[in-house]
Amino acid sequence: MAEQPQQSESPPPHPVMSGVPAGVRVPERLDGILDELEKYARQLMKEQDVPGLAFAVVHGDKLVGARGLGTRRAGQELPVTANTLFQIGSITKSFTSTLVALLVDEGKLDWNDRVVEHLPDFEMHDARVGRELRVLDLLCQRSGLPEYSLDAMLLFGFERKDILRALRHVRPVTGFRSAYTYLNSIWLVAARLIEHKSGKSWEELVRGRLLVPLGMKDSAPTPSGVPSDKEVAFGHLRKEDGSLWPLPSDWPYAYELETAGPAGAICSSVRDMSRWMRLHLGRGTFKGRKLVDSHTLDTIHSPRTLMGFVPPAWAHSYAAGWVHDSSVPCPVLWHDGATASMSSFLGLIPDAGLGLVALDNEPDNSATLELFLKFYELALGAAPPRAAMRAPRSKLDLRPLRPGPLAPPTLRAMRTEQEIPPELLAQVLGTYVNPAFGAVTIRERDGQLQLVVGPQGVVAPLHYLGGSQYLYELPDWPGQGGLITLLPVAPPVFGETPSLPWRLVITGCDEVNDGIFVKQAPRTHEDVSPQPEAQA
Repeated sequence: MAEQPQQSESPPPHPVMSGVPAGVRVPERLDGILDELEKYARQLMKEQDVPGLAFAVVHGDKLVGARGLGTRRAGQELPVTANTLFQIGSITKSFTSTLVALLVDEGKLDWNDRVVEHLPDFEMHDARVGRELRVLDLLCQRSGLPEYSLDAMLLFGFERKDILRALRHVRPVTGFRSAYTYLNSIWLVAARLIEHKSGKSWEELVRGRLLVPLGMKDSAPTPSGVPSDKEVAFGHLRKEDGSLWPLPSDWPYAYELETAGPAGAICSSVRDMSRWMRLHLGRGTFKGRKLVDSHTLDTIHSPRTLMGFVPPAWAHSYAAGWVHDSSVPCPVLWHDGATASMSSFLGLIPDAGLGLVALDNEPDNSATLELFLKFYELALGAAPPRAAMRAPRSKLDLRPLRPGPLAPPTLRAMRTEQEIPPELLAQVLGTYVNPAFGAVTIRERDGQLQLVVGPQGVVAPLHYLGGSQYLYELPDWPGQGGLITLLPVAPPVFGETPSLPWRLVITGCDEVNDGIFVKQAPRTHEDVSPQPEAQA
């Protein structure tokens, strides 16, 4: 049920600018900490098999230092430096929320504006929620929709407009504004709102309103915007044998991050990101120049949606593109990120005027978080908020589709070469439609069953597992796959071969219609993939 309209949410007194607590002393010189952090980072990289990592430390409006370690590409001598560009993942959300803050400063938006006032065609499954959703709601992970809703559309090559339309088909799993559920797709709505009010693309605004004024000269809104002469880290995936695979420049899923832009596509270096930390530690002021009103930034820094509580005194909440952690002795503002092939962590300790950002080029590790926790301990001489900050980390990644809860060893164990019975083959072949994901096709090519899905025509081999189940695996994405179940809409009459309609249930797409794709009547040609709106 939709919540009743709220009064405009004014920010409380700034939650993390009260001064360093008694008994906590920040070292006058932090240079020595860099050497200890580097030693610890090298240890983490060795233990977790991370090819390359960079980190930077700031204090107030000053860069204390930055270091680059390891290699940009596993197996080659390509040293990481403080200027190496990495994908920062969901830390990008803090840039998108800051763009909204700039429009609020200019009077073009109010935090309490209804989204439909500016985007009349915006809809959600619960029409009342769609009417009541406010600008601030877009940034606080409190929509009530299932976590990671529609991320599979990013992977399968749908455009932002398709994902925006598909939101109307996603059923909520919690009450509106009642619980934390992490989404990437809702940030595309925020970006569309920004673009509507400014007349410019999100990419243009990130560059012109944030990167250029801050002197983040090497950074780019998306990977495709990085000039060819820049020093760029290669992302890595881990193969089934545990070895690292540096992603080639023509990796077929690169478009995913471009589409996800406002939720997690910025590429930056730790030297450039140190400027971003200084802006937020300065509450909108950088090198003496006011870029964002401090009270407007208070709104996106303040806790909004409770994520969890760790006794005796640690509460962590989502703010707006930031996480607020009420750690003892000093609260922390932070966000992490993980793209398909890289990891990141940025943490601020505003009471002490301190910040650290760490970026690496392997997605499944905790090195960047562990490095921040070490920094907290070294700088403040106090136990880090380890338990509080580890708990929600897995909810803050921008990872493309995780099609099903199947780890690589499980995939290997399930993979079979069973021959599908001819009568079942005839039943499974064809085109199936879902209101959001459009059409998928199951076909046979050279004796191999294949799933063809999305505008990009991703072709995933199918393995028959027996009964009504199939395993699909994504090409060029080691260890990624999921289950497909073929079911009749109604139980067939005993002794009869059921005709249409049949349905597929695809793991990874279950936020819409429970993952059900309904079989369509045969067409004159195959591999048709209509846009979602055409099948809605």
